[in-house]
Amino acid sequence: MAVNIFSSSLTNTLLESLWIRILPIWRVIVKAEREKGFVVIKVIDHGRGMSEEEVKSLGTPFYSLKSKGTGLGLMICFNIVEKYNGRIEFKSLKDYGTTTLVRFPYCDRAKAKYKRNLQK
Repeated sequence: MAVNIFSSSLTNTLLESLWIRILPIWRVIVKAEREKGFVVIKVIDHGRGMSEEEVKSLGTPFYSLKSKGTGLGLMICFNIVEKYNGRIEFKSLKDYGTTTLVRFPYCDRAKAKYKRNLQK
């Protein structure tokens, strides 16, 4: 259930950020790949970008870049991702866009299940 809440929260946060950052551009790239023991989800936009100060404040309770935002959505996402030993990173350049990276440790369930069966 927590994964469903996370994916729903991540989707909502992504869609809300699209409306604010890239409304006139409408170009977003979403990738998922494996990197050194992690599954990495990359969301790349070419919107207005953020300053270093804004990036550092993301995930802080009640901090929002939206005029009517509560500042709780990203904080919840950070907490859920950390619960599953993951992390969220932002790389942004003002006027050029933002790349959001969500990293989770890679676990091959088939291998894990096979190893458990061998130990029985």
